[in-house]
Amino acid sequence: MRRSSNRNVMCAFVALVVAAALPLTGCAPSAAQPTALPLSTADFEAIIYRTHVPVASIPQLDVADLAAKAAQGEDLQTHLAKLGRTQALYRASQAVSLTTENRIRVGTKKPFVTGSRAALGGRTIRTVQYQDVGAIFRLASEPITKQPVEHVQVRLEVELSDMDQSDVQIGPGVKAVAIHNVAFTYNGNLLVGRPFVMTAVDASSDARDANAAAYVCRVVLSGLR
Repeated sequence: MRRSSNRNVMCAFVALVVAAALPLTGCAPSAAQPTALPLSTADFEAIIYRTHVPVASIPQLDVADLAAKAAQGEDLQTHLAKLGRTQALYRASQAVSLTTENRIRVGTKKPFVTGSRAALGGRTIRTVQYQDVGAIFRLASEPITKQPVEHVQVRLEVELSDMDQSDVQIGPGVKAVAIHNVAFTYNGNLLVGRPFVMTAVDASSDARDANAAAYVCRVVLSGLR
């Protein structure tokens, strides 16, 4: 009878965040029309992608270029897929307050194998645990005191946890999981109705094929009222 370790490989980093908004050329901000003050509510949309890109291609993750291709989430995903294997991890869409701090959590529990052992009759029994993964968005804004509103001063924090398989063998046919923790932080203006992009790269996350895990967060604040 063989027992395997239930070790997990943990990988954590806080990324230097660079962000860009879609240029103003081409269309007008959706919330530039005069609206009665005070404004207290807005619509918040966010989506986080994970793209596995060759380490040598990391410079291609230019945020200005990504923002220009982020008019729709599907457009951004199509562009990222050209760089490497891409998956939409988490989505958030809800009304938020412009007068108080907002906390939005999306996620799930993912199962993973922690070990295996041989049983009578040649059967293999595997042990499974569950890990909470997901994203937490914290958003706070400065009071809006004049019209028309073209941008909102915000503080945006995003905490992301993601789980992937590692190269560490912990039993027959079983590899440990790697849990990645990513943090985005932004203090500045969000153009109303314009896609805003933040990126973070974990260059050590996928040594199996010399790829890096790039996390791209697209945010839109619109519908002020």
